[in-house]
Amino acid sequence: MADQEIKDLKRARGRVQANLTRIQTFVQQYDETRDVLNVKLRMGRLEEIWNKYEEIQDRIESIDRDPSRRDDFRNDFETKFY
Repeated sequence: MADQEIKDLKRARGRVQANLTRIQTFVQQYDETRDVLNVKLRMGRLEEIWNKYEEIQDRIESIDRDPSRRDDFRNDFETKFY
């Protein structure tokens, strides 16, 4: 049961990562002449997405306490996006 829950949580985490990647791409390709209004929208959404990531990752870590099965996802993810 825990294995299936972890798989489901990792899928949800992947969707969160995709959302953050889209925001990262937006920032990298930002064009002041066309994207000014989108900045506020994305900034508001960014905190929501980050909180969701924290919730999911904390849940994964609370279920899977076996250090040999843990991945370094949190470190890699936070280095990339935080």
